[in-house]
Amino acid sequence: MNKLLRKAGRIGGKGLLFGTLAAFAIICIFGIAFFIGLWFGPGKDDDIALFHGNKYAISKSPASYDLYEKDKRLILPNVTAYYVGKEKSYIANNSEMIIIDERQGSYEVKALHEATSEERAFIITQLSQR
Repeated sequence: MNKLLRKAGRIGGKGLLFGTLAAFAIICIFGIAFFIGLWFGPGKDDDIALFHGNKYAISKSPASYDLYEKDKRLILPNVTAYYVGKEKSYIANNSEMIIIDERQGSYEVKALHEATSEERAFIITQLSQR
């Protein structure tokens, strides 16, 4: 009986040590993943405007405001004006504009000189309000 208790004590000690080390390793891995997400991910205050739900967002970068897709792919740098509509939203910089179809979630890139008078009116209105 005494031998059996000693054997159980050795296994329990090793098991406890192994369990503690495994739990510590798992906590460290989750902690590292959390801090990497904080470091590289955008903050809550970085999104200025959201389009088509949350699929597109104007976010603040160190130098300017940029339009990104949900997967953080840059669509339009240096955003200077935007208009959010129910059917279409307009986002522009100094040389081109993006028209987002709010119903379908698709977008179209146009040079500013190719924009229609209605599209230019939205952008001019937004620039004059700044």
